[in-house]
Amino acid sequence: ASIEDGKYVVMRGLGDRYSITQMNGVTMPSADPYRNSTSMDLIPSDMIENIITVKTFTPDQPGNFTGGKVDITTKSLPDKYYMNIGVSTSYNTRSSLIDNFLTDGVDGKTDWLGFDDGSRDRPSIFDQNDIRNANILAIQGRNIDNPSTRTLVDQSAKSLHNPFVARQKSTPLNYGVDFSLGNQTELFGKKFGYNFGVNLSTDYSFYDDGISSISSDGGGDVLILEQNFNQTRSTRSTQLGGLLSLSYQLSPNHEITFNNLYNHDGEITSVSDNGFWRNTGQPNYVTNGIFVKERGIYNGQLSGKHFFEALNNLKMEWLAGYVKATQEEPDSRIWAYTSATLGSGQTTYLLQQSEVGILPSHFWRDLQDDQVNGKIDFTLDLSKEKNHQIKFGGLYSNKQRTFREFFYSQIQVPVNDLNPGYITFNDAAGDFESFFSQENSGIVDHPESNGQGRFGFGNVFTDLTFPRNNYDGEEIITAAYLMGVVNVTSKLKVVAGARLEQTKMEAVSQDEDEGKGNIDETDVLPSINLVYNLTDNSNFRVAATQTLARPNLREIAPFSSTVTPGRPIFLGNPDLQRTLIRNYDLRFETFPSPGELIAVSLYYKDFSDPIVYVLTPKASTPEIVPQNVENATVYGAEFEVRKSLAFISPGLENFKFAANLSLIYSQVDKSEEELATLLSEQAQGKRLNIETDRRFQGQSPYIINVGLSHVSSKLLWENTLSFNIFGERLAFQSGALDPDVFEQSRPSLNFVSSKQFAENWSLKFKATNILNMEYLKEYDFAGTPVYESFELGSTFSVGVSYKM
Repeated sequence: ASIEDGKYVVMRGLGDRYSITQMNGVTMPSADPYRNSTSMDLIPSDMIENIITVKTFTPDQPGNFTGGKVDITTKSLPDKYYMNIGVSTSYNTRSSLIDNFLTDGVDGKTDWLGFDDGSRDRPSIFDQNDIRNANILAIQGRNIDNPSTRTLVDQSAKSLHNPFVARQKSTPLNYGVDFSLGNQTELFGKKFGYNFGVNLSTDYSFYDDGISSISSDGGGDVLILEQNFNQTRSTRSTQLGGLLSLSYQLSPNHEITFNNLYNHDGEITSVSDNGFWRNTGQPNYVTNGIFVKERGIYNGQLSGKHFFEALNNLKMEWLAGYVKATQEEPDSRIWAYTSATLGSGQTTYLLQQSEVGILPSHFWRDLQDDQVNGKIDFTLDLSKEKNHQIKFGGLYSNKQRTFREFFYSQIQVPVNDLNPGYITFNDAAGDFESFFSQENSGIVDHPESNGQGRFGFGNVFTDLTFPRNNYDGEEIITAAYLMGVVNVTSKLKVVAGARLEQTKMEAVSQDEDEGKGNIDETDVLPSINLVYNLTDNSNFRVAATQTLARPNLREIAPFSSTVTPGRPIFLGNPDLQRTLIRNYDLRFETFPSPGELIAVSLYYKDFSDPIVYVLTPKASTPEIVPQNVENATVYGAEFEVRKSLAFISPGLENFKFAANLSLIYSQVDKSEEELATLLSEQAQGKRLNIETDRRFQGQSPYIINVGLSHVSSKLLWENTLSFNIFGERLAFQSGALDPDVFEQSRPSLNFVSSKQFAENWSLKFKATNILNMEYLKEYDFAGTPVYESFELGSTFSVGVSYKM
């Protein structure tokens, strides 16, 4: 297991599509429509009871269990009162205390909490029925005699007042604050426990030397450079989260818990690309984007645990939950231009859609998921003497999604005698503030100023909102399972059963001519696990299971996401189907002493219809599309060890070493169409070597995790040094002739030290991304041309906390 981007779980290198994160046995939904797993940093650490990692599917687990799962159990009844207050600050070598950090130029009063205060709200004037006709008249450069129509044009142009041009500012240190408390008391003579926690943090990331590039096939051993940009990116992220847990113990055998988790993440990103785009035909192409994004998620769970000793030790666990997840993009802005220096030394500036792909635009996006969950599990002892058990239950999940987009593009009105006061983009000569100003928008000339007796217009906005960019989605998962635990002998245990899981997914565009994403499948997922106790502290395990993986609603929605002009757009694919996976596992494990482990595992996974991301480097606008491929194979070996160093010397008894190594092979056969294209090229002498397969997307050929920890109960001091590295992995699969894109290996080194002092106080020091290795994606081609490259810097943080 490894953590991607500091928060997303990746099991066996398979990517987040095949890994699930749970809280108290229920899969946590993602607030990000482009990801399947949930961020691990949502739950305050002081409220965690334990974390369990599982890599082998059993029928009581969700069917979309392939790589593995991480289940976070929160505290229900605290042993005693506790309270913790902590503050921290951190310094990043790239983003902290710099003067050229880019922001969106809107100083909202609640931005420090990650919430927009309304400063970026969509202007309601665009809801008026006749606004499109009014703006069309202005775009055509015509006189508008109707006063109300003129007013509509002027007000709509000036209502979109947030700046297109990013502002530079100085950055402070990153910071974080957290508070938690809990206790156990009595309510009506019964045990009642509560846990409450809240955290707030703000982080900055920045680089100004990134590279983003697109290349396409030029025939044989030649690549055509479609794009090559130097990139500057600034991101401010503010996260506010809270958790409230209430538990009531009706009796020692009956307990009810109400868990509430809320998290909100506000992110403002400014991006500027400067360089070459072959599509424009101009030597200098610049794109700019300001992206505002707010993600919120509320997860409420009412659950119960009941034990009936008189009914053969029947245990019943149930849960009813509601999830509301939102993603809002309030007033994101994109624009691009080209410039050229003439022989006279004068620079010309062009802002033409035919040249830059898109005119300056504001857009709003609003995604909302409403989901209800219910599950129930029964465990029944069949034989107290032999500890045979039967377990059965079911699950129901219903998610409803709405997605809406509003898109407004700025149009330059033709220059004529009516608007002599209008500053064109070229007239502005690089003074972008003047061109985008309020004074240069809407009505720029009055009859008395232009001498024509008519009104003149400058920049106006036209409504480019289309039904095809709005969709509604539904995902209904229904499951039932039956499994048994049978101790065949004193040494051999069999865990076997099956899960019946029905998947119904639908994504429908508001444009009836667009395709409809639809999946309606019922799958039987069998599982058999054999555990043989070789000795009291050694096991041999064998397992054969079948699981599945689903696309998410965004991936099957007939919708294309516009991002920075020129960069790849993401296209949904309504024809996507779910993936079936057959899993086979062998494992030997031994526990030399408590807390120690030595294990060797072998596994084999066979995928039918796996989903991959295909990059098409079109000259006009590159695209990334999820597609099913016919099959994929993944198999590997894992070696794990957790061991105290006391066996070397008694003086090292406080040191523990942990390491795991995964060696993995993956293969995806290329389609017949792709091979036919390659063979045709070979027949023409353009290609000599043809490979009939490629690696499975996202799968690393090796993963290494190493950790060394020191814990001194006498000194109240803990230290951990951890190292992780993954092998080169396929990021994007391309078409038959274009080269694939690989994410390069990137070692990571982190250090954490925590020291308690003065009884209730503790001090923590963290150093993360110490090596500051380059994030690098390259084409699989001679000379390894770059697709993307950047560095995020190392971060050093200090925190102090007070705990009762």
